[in-house]
Amino acid sequence: MEVISSSGSTLAPDRLFALVVTPERKDQHMDRKYPIPVEALVSCLRELGVREGDSLLTHTAFRSLYYGWPEEAEWSLSDHYGRNVIRGLKDLVGSEGILMMPSEFLPDYQMASFRGTTFDLRHQRTNRGFLPQLFLEFSDVKRSTNPIYNCAVWGPRSFEPFLENHHQFAYSMDVGSPWHELMKRNGKVAYLGASLDSNSMIHMPEYILKQDYPRPVFFGRPHHYNLIDTAGRSIEADAYVHAIRWGSYVVTKFCNYLNSRYGILKHGTVGDTSIVVVDAQAQYDALMSELNQGVSWYDATTWD
Repeated sequence: MEVISSSGSTLAPDRLFALVVTPERKDQHMDRKYPIPVEALVSCLRELGVREGDSLLTHTAFRSLYYGWPEEAEWSLSDHYGRNVIRGLKDLVGSEGILMMPSEFLPDYQMASFRGTTFDLRHQRTNRGFLPQLFLEFSDVKRSTNPIYNCAVWGPRSFEPFLENHHQFAYSMDVGSPWHELMKRNGKVAYLGASLDSNSMIHMPEYILKQDYPRPVFFGRPHHYNLIDTAGRSIEADAYVHAIRWGSYVVTKFCNYLNSRYGILKHGTVGDTSIVVVDAQAQYDALMSELNQGVSWYDATTWD
């Protein structure tokens, strides 16, 4: 499969939409000290189909936003700029929409369970980057209670029960979880300078199908976790953890494969930074279609 980038150059399939994470691109970004104007970022997302009232999950590479504009532009401290990006995303989806960011926090799911550590979700920092951490600091952002695929959400009150009850789901993206509900509510996923390797929702079929998934991807029984939720209550969660690992660009490779077959990815650029938007339901349907043909995204681990 031959893919043409927005600049007209030919890309190998496993490099498409991964431009911002390659070493040569990082070096270029370091020479450009201007943040992408929030208005330009929001305009790009609108062009890629994000609308007021949508439910939007974002994966971000903050450096690619903060050093992504090739022309002299207004400069601000990183935390001030990050908060303005978040406000711009809120304004984009509007008061009837939803903004979600991943907020996982466990560096090692197995050892965290084995040690019996209690994690206080009121103070636990996320390991998903600078912008999700800033997002958690907004007083109107709520955090889910599941230790696996934890998420932070700004949205209507009708979404809050999905966050408060998330710890009750042993399979963290199962039907009734915040992730599945976001997909149902016209969910879209935006990659703001981030590689498609950060694609969380590629896992949704395995969490919904559980032991019927055609690959054995989970440990045979759930891991136990102790938490304190954002209301200060002690809670316990039993959650299934992946028993397999995968390397860099494997997810990106399979996303490009899906796009070649189903055309689900919308790609744009703002400044020097790649922006990708995908409809969550369309991705799920494509993944299920491939599973019906005997192909899972884990197969990409064996592709050359």
